Amino acid sequence: SGIRRHPAGLCNKNFDMKKFILVSFLTLFLAGAGCATQDTDFPVLEEEAKLFENNYFVCQDPTTGDRIYQSSFFGDDSGWMSFYDKNGFLLEQTPEIEPWDENDKPKTGVENCFRTTEDYFKSKVVNDCSVSPCSR
Repeated sequence: SGIRRHPAGLCNKNFDMKKFILVSFLTLFLAGAGCATQDTDFPVLEEEAKLFENNYFVCQDPTTGDRIYQSSFFGDDSGWMSFYDKNGFLLEQTPEIEPWDENDKPKTGVENCFRTTEDYFKSKVVNDCSVSPCSR
C-alpha cells in the first residue's frame, strides 16, 4: 500500500507519501513564486489546503496583478482546478489532472495565493464550477 513509516517518526506513525506529495504540490503551486503582494481585504484561512475537500483561493495574475479566484479539489491521485477573473467569470476549468505529470499544469498562471472561505469565494464568483459543470 502507499502507507510507509516516516523515517524520523516526526509526523505520524503512518506516513502516506502519496498524500504528502499531493498536499506539497497543491501548497507550492497555490503559493506561487512571485514576490508581489496583494491586499488581503478578505478572510484568510491559515490552515493548509485539504485533500478530499473543495478549497478556495484568492490569487493574483502574475502579469497584470489582477485578482484571480480559484477553486480546487484533490483526492489521492488527481484533482480539478477552476480559475475565475476579477469579475468572477470562468477563465479555465482543468480536466482531471495529476500533480506529478508535467503536461497536466493549468494554463492560467497565478501567484500570491491565499486560502479563503467558501462564503467569500462564492460572493465573488458568478458560477462556481467546483459544484456544477461550467462552460465558457
